[in-house]
Amino acid sequence: NEETVQWLKECYGISLCVISPVFPNTRRELPEKEFNTCVELHDFLFEFAGEVNSCGYPILIHTGLPSVARQIAQALRAKGLPVSLIIGKSMKEDADAWKKAGKRGAVTISAQAGDRAIHIKIPPELCRPMAVTVGQEPLTVAGLTVVLTDLHPPILEQQMAGRTARRGLPGVVLRLRSRETPLLEQFCTA
Repeated sequence: NEETVQWLKECYGISLCVISPVFPNTRRELPEKEFNTCVELHDFLFEFAGEVNSCGYPILIHTGLPSVARQIAQALRAKGLPVSLIIGKSMKEDADAWKKAGKRGAVTISAQAGDRAIHIKIPPELCRPMAVTVGQEPLTVAGLTVVLTDLHPPILEQQMAGRTARRGLPGVVLRLRSRETPLLEQFCTA
């Protein structure tokens, strides 16, 4: 942004120029969804993940804490979804899970501790848009769907959103927020 460009110029005497991307930006940002409680958020998330999975599309769910990632994984496994968990516990297990993340029907859950700058490959047949319905709401997915379930610093949200729609392939990002998130409790009133 302009503020950063100006700061770099003033502090370090660095000038920046725009470099055009090699591939077009094909990422779609779905409207952010806010819920009153974490239970409502998780109910929506579980239904959404089930719908995306039933269509064979891969989904990456990102949360800030390994404990929350484990809870989400447990609930989705109870619903019969094939879940891979990336929480930074084992580099080998994390690397194996990242390799599977773009496969047909993959459900990958990551916590901040397990994030890596990885390119997730998506098969061409999963790049066509597909409509899914959650509750009464129709949503369109294509390629890898990334779901962010907590408030994160903007740079982390950009990094996680950047796991999808790479190299010109389509992808979708959905942000889910709960008013029970500690930061939202502090600044929001019902």
